[in-house]
Amino acid sequence: MAEITITKENFEKEVLNSKTPVLIDFWASWCAPCRAKNKELNKHYRELKDMGLNVVSVSLDNDREKWLKALNEDQVSWLQLVDLEGFKKSKVRADYKVERVPAVYLIDPQGKVLITGPTLEEIYFHLQT
Repeated sequence: MAEITITKENFEKEVLNSKTPVLIDFWASWCAPCRAKNKELNKHYRELKDMGLNVVSVSLDNDREKWLKALNEDQVSWLQLVDLEGFKKSKVRADYKVERVPAVYLIDPQGKVLITGPTLEEIYFHLQT
């Protein structure tokens, strides 16, 4: 798992300029539903990756140690970006109009949002079409 502080450049590279579909997941260590989604996605990650899905999580934590502890506990293995400005001050959160976490978007290779808040079944459906 890569741990990277979010910048405009790495966000554009990993999400907006991806050549494959991207599941972008905004979350935070203090968000219980986010943590449950991490664990559920982790069960399917290898298969989804093999189907061509790139997963990028963006943490809106303002405490690096709590974020790292959550990553260790949840054992996620996909790219993790963090905006240590936290939820209220995050520019990327404001740019994507994220009002609450978890906020998940399935984005096609052209950068178009296919679905907001997709279920696993919806993700599999879009990858198979």
